Amino acid sequence: MRTKVRNWLLSLLKVGLAAGIIIYIFKTRVDLRELLSQVRAMDRGGLIFCWCAYGALFLLSARRWQILARVQGIAARYAELIEYCFIGLFFNNILLGSMGGDVLKAYYLARAVPARREGAVISVVADRSVGFLSFFVIGLVGLLLNRGDARLRGPIAIFFAFFACALLFLL
Repeated sequence: MRTKVRNWLLSLLKVGLAAGIIIYIFKTRVDLRELLSQVRAMDRGGLIFCWCAYGALFLLSARRWQILARVQGIAARYAELIEYCFIGLFFNNILLGSMGGDVLKAYYLARAVPARREGAVISVVADRSVGFLSFFVIGLVGLLLNRGDARLRGPIAIFFAFFACALLFLL
């Protein structure tokens, strides 16, 4: 019973801290009138579509991480990985840079499976690498679809050189 109360209080503290950070950001960094005018001007259908698309991408990303964790011998539950992804997303948006959330994802998964700590870290690195390569493939497709545009010859050459270097680095 004592552990339940402690866990409940710890969860309450986490929610309070997160709420405090969000309130601080809104009070010091956000002009609420401007935000509300921007929200009113938005295309609601487009906004709902973007939310749904981002949600689907987020869920697929957690599934990809689960597959990569299984390769490392970690049988993590999907719901648990989604929770870690939300924590990572929060800290990627709050901290400078986009690696802080990945560090926390690796930490939480490593803490959940102490016997496979290195596998947990490797699964996050592999997930980041797959995402990085996916980003390049999307860019490659975009450039190839527009390869007839003479203005893109220089950027295409730079892109291919950078892509080749990234692939060599990852290998």
